[in-house]
Amino acid sequence: MAKIVIVDDDDVVIDLITPVLEQAEHEVIPIRHGDDAVAGILDNKADLVILDQMLPGRSGMHILADSATMPRSPTCRS
Repeated sequence: MAKIVIVDDDDVVIDLITPVLEQAEHEVIPIRHGDDAVAGILDNKADLVILDQMLPGRSGMHILADSATMPRSPTCRS
């Protein structure tokens, strides 16, 4: 079981992805504002982050840049 943080301001995206991940027995933590993302990722000790690029507040690119300084720095794959 992984702890997965979804950072997206679109409720439709969160509502589509969450049940699939929960069915696979993962814990899903939604974050809807860019300004809350870094703290939410760190506080929840995320194993995986699904990150939207265009968010209110801090953009996904800024959050990704901040992730390089996190203790468990995520790997970005496209």
